[in-house]
Amino acid sequence: MASLKTGVLVELIEDVKMNEKGLEQKPALLQIRSIIPVLEEGDLWPHRGFFFKVSDMSHQIFVSLLQEHNQMILGNQLKSGNSCTLKSWISRILFPCSET
Repeated sequence: MASLKTGVLVELIEDVKMNEKGLEQKPALLQIRSIIPVLEEGDLWPHRGFFFKVSDMSHQIFVSLLQEHNQMILGNQLKSGNSCTLKSWISRILFPCSET
């Protein structure tokens, strides 16, 4: 069984910089620490997606899924405490966006 490792998030962020030069990213095992819905004023349904706090053994960062993956949270497939493998990473202005 795979286990969390120290420094994986730092490597991912460095890989994003390298990926701009055309290099391939390595999959990383992370743990979902919390899931936060993005709500609009006056509407309690998360139409704008979710933010995740994910961590390796030593660091934490907020990421978001692409809109087409929201059903994974709504269908209870992704939960706080679950481990997930991050296969690719798309750099965004406010938060990185994971693509699983």
